[in-house]
Amino acid sequence: MLLLSQSNSSAWGAGGTGFTTYQYYWIAPSTTTATIQFQFFTTSSGNYWDIDNVSIKDSTGVEKITNGGFISKASWNETCSMSGCASIQNYGPSLSPDYWINCISTSNYYSVSQTFTTVPCAAYNVSFDIARYKTNTNTANAYIYIY
Repeated sequence: MLLLSQSNSSAWGAGGTGFTTYQYYWIAPSTTTATIQFQFFTTSSGNYWDIDNVSIKDSTGVEKITNGGFISKASWNETCSMSGCASIQNYGPSLSPDYWINCISTSNYYSVSQTFTTVPCAAYNVSFDIARYKTNTNTANAYIYIY
């Protein structure tokens, strides 16, 4: 699990600047599928999350994620009625399409996820770009899970 909050998230800027790339290795459990889930929480307007370039590759370089560049919402599952507050925008690195989240709540986390195939106990290279645009200091968190 990775937690990003206003204290350690980068500030998004116009033109796709401000993204931070996270990359790490993950060992699959003894199952043949796993799910990557991004959870977002903001308590007020002016706090937005942007995510792009989600990739999970096996040791031979085979990509396990479909539509990790968010050309559309296809292949991704949204929860908590995100359709009204999450959309595809051209705010990603180099103005590429990305997933933009502007869901505001004082109690709900909003999430987007995708299930992929795995080989039990194999290592995978996980990477993604994420940024947070903030106009105030109210709470805005993102959690990234693979389970």
